[in-house]
Amino acid sequence: MELAVNGRPLEPSQALASRGILDRCPRLEGACTSSPCRHGGTCLDHWSWQQCQCVDGFTGKFCEKYITADTALSLDGTGRLDYSLKESPKRDVLLRQSLQGETPSAVEPSSLEVKFRTRSKTGTLLHIQESSNYTTIKLRNGNVHYISDAGVSGKVERTLGDVVISDGQWHTLLLIKNGSSTLLQMDSSHPRVIQHVTQDFGGLSVLTFSLGGIPPGPAQLKTGAGFDGCLAYVKYRGENLPFTGEHSLATLTKTSSSVKIGCRGPNLCESSPCWDGLMCVSQW
Repeated sequence: MELAVNGRPLEPSQALASRGILDRCPRLEGACTSSPCRHGGTCLDHWSWQQCQCVDGFTGKFCEKYITADTALSLDGTGRLDYSLKESPKRDVLLRQSLQGETPSAVEPSSLEVKFRTRSKTGTLLHIQESSNYTTIKLRNGNVHYISDAGVSGKVERTLGDVVISDGQWHTLLLIKNGSSTLLQMDSSHPRVIQHVTQDFGGLSVLTFSLGGIPPGPAQLKTGAGFDGCLAYVKYRGENLPFTGEHSLATLTKTSSSVKIGCRGPNLCESSPCWDGLMCVSQW
């Protein structure tokens, strides 16, 4: 069909493009052909963007950074780092599922891995929010406490009491949700399996992912104390989330200037706790 106004032919695709609408689905051609991921990282083609899955010890968009105390995120309990998940990666997933004929049950499990350290016994490590359902990881009496609210499917709470995490040492928390089964694991041991429907913390309905606290929102959610400590890395849906800059998956927002890069703990030797001339060495 041809269109013309006052005898002047119109090209519909040009009119759409002038308003930011395209007559095709943008494609990042050759997303992985140049092997952009460094240090043994695996490149995943997500149609309009690429993702590098880094091996342990590396982070960054292209796995170009070594994970050290200098690349860690530091929080003091008053600020948060919020990730607002973008719509375009969600559309890419739905498009890929449609083209490949995948069903929701065939989608790979949701995963979340966090490496952190703290000397606090209480606080909110992270919070994942849908419109109403949510997942929260808190510190309670020096242990990790898991909370999941899946709406009509119910609320679940579990405490991982086998590992005390308020000792200032690095600890790694792993969550994997596969159907109605959810795995909680600390430091590659002490697994805890929940055989109950929980909120899909890695699903397409997730709106925000917050480190260090709970954003203002539904009245039934009490914000409470934030997280005071450091996070070495956060691996969400198999991808290391950055602590600064831009990202194809989410928009980053710091709520306070106290949210900083670099893990430097309090000076525990300032009070001269060692007697008889012994030297104090701070272990963070």
